[in-house]
Amino acid sequence: MTRTEVFLTAKRIFTQCMELSEEGRERFLQKEAEKDPEAAEAARKMLQVQLPTGFLTTVDGDPHQPEKLIGTQVGPYEIKEFIASGGMGTVFKAERMDPHAVAAVKFIGQGMPAAPTQFYFEREAELLASLQHPRIVRYLDSFLSKYGPPILVMEFIEGVDLSPEIPELRDSVRQTVELLVKVCQAVEYMHSRAIVHRDLKPSNVLVRRTEKLLDPIIIDLGVARRLEDLQSPQSENTLGPVGTRHFMCPEQISGSVPANAQFDVYSLGAVLFYLLTGSPPKLPAAPYAGLNLPSQDLDVDLFGEARCRRRHKILRGDLDAVTAMALSPDPARRYANVSAFREDLQAWLKGRTVLARPRNLPQKLGRIVLHHPKKTLLATAVSSALILSWVNTARSEAELRLSNQQLLDEKENTQFVAQFFTDTFFNQPHIGLTGPETKLLDVILAAADTLSRKEQAPSPATLSIRGSLIHALSNMGSLEAAEEQFKIGRESAASIPATEPGRLVFDISYVNLLIHKEELEEAEELAHKVLARLREEERPNFIRIATVLNQLGNIHLSTGEFLAAEKDFQESLKYLDSSRLLFFEVSANLLLTERELLGPDPVLPKMKAFASQVHQQFGVEHPMVLILNINFSEFFLASGQIEPALKLLLQAKESCLAHPQYRELYYPTLLNNLATCFNAGGRYSEAIEMRKEVLEMRLARAKGPTPSVAMAYINLATNYLFDQQLEEALVHGQKGLDAAQSSLEAPHPYIAAAHNTLGNTYRAMGQKDQAIAHLRLAVDNYRRSQGDHQANLASIEPILEALEEEVQ
Repeated sequence: MTRTEVFLTAKRIFTQCMELSEEGRERFLQKEAEKDPEAAEAARKMLQVQLPTGFLTTVDGDPHQPEKLIGTQVGPYEIKEFIASGGMGTVFKAERMDPHAVAAVKFIGQGMPAAPTQFYFEREAELLASLQHPRIVRYLDSFLSKYGPPILVMEFIEGVDLSPEIPELRDSVRQTVELLVKVCQAVEYMHSRAIVHRDLKPSNVLVRRTEKLLDPIIIDLGVARRLEDLQSPQSENTLGPVGTRHFMCPEQISGSVPANAQFDVYSLGAVLFYLLTGSPPKLPAAPYAGLNLPSQDLDVDLFGEARCRRRHKILRGDLDAVTAMALSPDPARRYANVSAFREDLQAWLKGRTVLARPRNLPQKLGRIVLHHPKKTLLATAVSSALILSWVNTARSEAELRLSNQQLLDEKENTQFVAQFFTDTFFNQPHIGLTGPETKLLDVILAAADTLSRKEQAPSPATLSIRGSLIHALSNMGSLEAAEEQFKIGRESAASIPATEPGRLVFDISYVNLLIHKEELEEAEELAHKVLARLREEERPNFIRIATVLNQLGNIHLSTGEFLAAEKDFQESLKYLDSSRLLFFEVSANLLLTERELLGPDPVLPKMKAFASQVHQQFGVEHPMVLILNINFSEFFLASGQIEPALKLLLQAKESCLAHPQYRELYYPTLLNNLATCFNAGGRYSEAIEMRKEVLEMRLARAKGPTPSVAMAYINLATNYLFDQQLEEALVHGQKGLDAAQSSLEAPHPYIAAAHNTLGNTYRAMGQKDQAIAHLRLAVDNYRRSQGDHQANLASIEPILEALEEEVQ
């Protein structure tokens, strides 16, 4: 039974007790306790609190005729004046004499069916009593009237309805957004207690002034719900859709999905729209057909037809994108929760990157043009000139040189190009993995070469472009091309101070390249140096700090230093209040680390929730989902759940085959996990072919022994062992051990895995002494390595003990 159901049952028992004598009341309570002890005990506590005070009285006045209630008593309160009346109730101002207090008293509204209305009122009392937040109206008491439903007594707020006509809001977009952030924080608090308001609108937010500040207070929880009550037998369908039409999302109007946090996200977006434009979002004639609002897929000016013309310039930026995302008719395109919406509003206030930035290349370019119409002329001219030259247009080479020279004359423009490319490639972890971006790589390469030729001396701007290109190429797995760009930029980097932003971008990008090349020792050394420089900056760039911490976490994850990796990822997340894509990447890495430390079972529920959030946030085609499917499959495999793992891997394989740029970076891991699925079904030959392909790909990228090469040998050796090809198992197992010991320091799980495979191979060959020696080393490495290796030890130790007994 949910908390609300317990409350309703307790109220029923309480009401019936009030009609009984003291002796009859006790007998009735005992009888009810046999059916529902929790509700009976709650009713008993209500009686203990209410009966001695004499506050629980009946009211003779009719709340449907407000003027007749003025001057009447409600418990210790005297009704003083009528405040407002709505669909869910009538509210009065009341005073209490001893001690003196002013309160708001709410009666049942007119024209409402009795049973559903009582349900709403009783639930509102329970919900208000459970909430303690400075920006949510406080519950004080509740009473009975002869009309049946309870009367709510709440804190009286001396304020006005939230409105764009409030002088501070009318004169300042910034103050408007700051106020809505405060409202969002109160709604976040409600959501943290699994309560959805469902009727957020300007008239349900009162604004009071405190020391020249505007303080919003959320009122009226008449249609609020606990999420746990969605399956409650109490039905409210008799009332139809609840809420206020202009502030309701399409799915709330149609009733197509259960109430959830995104209802309130949409309503808050509609409130923001109303405050900024003076009118609510327009609805179509048919409310079930979806809202007539700009799609997040389009880069549109949301406020172009707004009344507030003087705000037009301010609203033509990220703020319209944030509002449009909150108002998206498609829940998958809308903010997943109020926290994400609030963080974007705060990012806008601080001038930082917002999550609602356009998602594909045309949208990104359109947004930049919107913000910087003059400066982006440079990027357009450079790109257009280069493209035109490639298709042999009539424009002469002399004109092209002159155009480029004129564009490069201004230092500010050069820096803008660098910032444009850095924002496009460097600050987006997986940029370069989808079609339009890969085409732009050629443009950036040519632009970087043009800038290099035209500048008299190396500049941080050019180096920043070079670094962004290295970053994008590394993420695509084009390591040779990335290495070539590093060599071109290395000489320039030596002449530029290490603290210059362009040099920092270049060095961070080189760390990324080193990680992909598995040159981990050099990568870690450089990453620590860059991190120290970033932290010494007068105005630290949090995104870059988070990026380097994520790099260090990946290095430590590869070297088996799981505790250090966990610390790196956790610290990285502290800096990520705006770069949501990087936030998701770091979060995924942290979950993988927790799996190594705790095992798969404790982390699997968190991974499922995270996967749902990623799918909702980015859609199924985004590169992040491909990575997630591969990583998520490893959780299922570690838990022995083959079918869900195989389903995810087949989806990921389709993405890899459809987008060749994924192959180099992600296909080896995907094949490894698929081979594990095939092994579980006894399909060893097919798994061996997959392991061979992985080994070939690893060897092609590596210049020498690396951890991934070591694991490729070990996995292939294990598969040969499963297939009883013992000689092949022995050869590849030894190569795997050699590579692991050359590239890693003992103890390490990879070294343990190599000894385990060799030990079991020698055991199958009947060479017990050698089998025991390797299995002992496997046990020793697993025991001394960081992470949860109990499953591995549980499989090795019984075999080792049996062999040792046989030898004795």
